[in-house]
Amino acid sequence: MKNIKDYILESKEQVYAVYFGDGILDTYFKTEDEANKRKDELNDEVKTNNCVVKKEPLSNFEKI
Repeated sequence: MKNIKDYILESKEQVYAVYFGDGILDTYFKTEDEANKRKDELNDEVKTNNCVVKKEPLSNFEKI
């Protein structure tokens, strides 16, 4: 069982989210390199995807 300290540390953890140009989330990664690789793959598939990588707290995606 987790204690309150673990929950606080998890809420501060950062991830790298890959968004399409229209703001729709594709996925998120623990490392920036993985996120940039996915962004490049999506942009290579369709040039108008205009994908971007944003650094965000993990708590935006996983509820505690």
